[in-house]
Amino acid sequence: MKKKEIWSWVIYDWANSAFATTVMAGFFPLFFEKYWSNPDDVIQSTYQLGVANSLSSIIIAAISPFIGAIADQGSVKKKFLIGFCYLGIVMTGGLFLVKQGNWQLAIVLYIFATIGFRGSNTFYDSLLPIVSKRQRVDFVSSLGFSMGYIGGGLLFLVNVMMYLSPEKFGFIDKDFSSLYVQIKNNSISFNDLEIAVTGLSDRYSELKTVFNSGEHSESDLIKKVSNTYVSAQSLAIKTSFLMVAIWWAIFSLPLIIFVKEPSSGNSLYFKDSLLMGYRELKSTFLQIRQVREVYLFLFAYWLYIDGVDTIISMAVKVGSSLGFAAGDLITALLMVQFIAFPASLLYHRFANKIGTKNAVFVGIAGYSLITLLGYFMSEKIHFFILAGMIGLFQGGIQALSRSLFSRLVPSGKEAEFFGFYNMVGKFAAVIGPFLLGWITVLTGNVRFGILSILILFVLGAYFLSKVDFEKGEKIAMKLSKN
Repeated sequence: MKKKEIWSWVIYDWANSAFATTVMAGFFPLFFEKYWSNPDDVIQSTYQLGVANSLSSIIIAAISPFIGAIADQGSVKKKFLIGFCYLGIVMTGGLFLVKQGNWQLAIVLYIFATIGFRGSNTFYDSLLPIVSKRQRVDFVSSLGFSMGYIGGGLLFLVNVMMYLSPEKFGFIDKDFSSLYVQIKNNSISFNDLEIAVTGLSDRYSELKTVFNSGEHSESDLIKKVSNTYVSAQSLAIKTSFLMVAIWWAIFSLPLIIFVKEPSSGNSLYFKDSLLMGYRELKSTFLQIRQVREVYLFLFAYWLYIDGVDTIISMAVKVGSSLGFAAGDLITALLMVQFIAFPASLLYHRFANKIGTKNAVFVGIAGYSLITLLGYFMSEKIHFFILAGMIGLFQGGIQALSRSLFSRLVPSGKEAEFFGFYNMVGKFAAVIGPFLLGWITVLTGNVRFGILSILILFVLGAYFLSKVDFEKGEKIAMKLSKN
């Protein structure tokens, strides 16, 4: 297999991981609450965001196997990938234009952007067995995840710097930033503030006019200065969304140009592809039910990846509930990204020595330990240690799970089988968050909620131990399309 095709495939992970970090995990949840929704009604904004995430997951989970079957019939995996990819890009870029308070439009754009992101991943994963030989699939899958972590992490780092220091990126003047810091620290009198505002550049002529009018109280004027700085930070975040769209679009080009998809030999009209896709979907579902190794692996994966996804999605919320500052949470998120980059590649070497399946068991054990330690977490340093541990295991367990499943996939049925794989992945984030929330409410202690996730790793490891991958590979060869 040509290195150019492998690297072109890998770079797509670099491209779309920017959406996962900056938009999904980083800025959108906080910005939605503070800027687009009602900042005084946290419960309502949390509900709206939860519905948006659930809706996009359900839609992709429902359609992934079907569109995967269609894609295999007409050899159009790349076309579907491109379609979902640019749906996500356009919707993400659209967030830049959404005005304050328009939560409805923000949610709609976010839902479709997330559908684009998750839908493109279905077909991206299905190209893995095509671009990589079976004996190299662990390495290529791990390389993809590691590049995703470093790519998404680098852009997120720049975006965080834009938010924390908007004056360094031209969103606000340095003099104004210094003024805001003095207000925040209560180290400037109102008289000195008036003098300082008068000396600002014409960029702040409207604010200067308000100060000179004498129609506002001191507290209102101080608030207006603070709001001007917050507006600059808001513009920095909205610009970050636009940067994600541009980043995603540019770094998708190598895959679009250089990765070649082999022809299925079928030359079908779209209507015929739909009918054939539906028939193939039924056939694939029956095959999965009949092949013990496939459905056992999918069930095991559903359990342990639910635990992984719950820790990823709930860590910031749990950290906030335990009283950790927002700055510390963002720092921990960046730690995960930059530790996961080398860890994913090293984990591949580790898998070569002990076997891929055993390496996944180690990852499950690592997450079990993280869950146990999370129960005792009380200091900021504990949160950072756990973030580092998550970085060590996260990329490895995700990459090796993908490559393990690819060994069970018959040639010519990549999109169909990975459609089911991604459907399981999307439905995975169902039990864990509910279990964590339910146990937290039941006991009145979030620590017991964290501990409850352990059962998912224990059960996942048990069912994974029952999967015979050598037998599964032989069956996949027999089921491969000629």
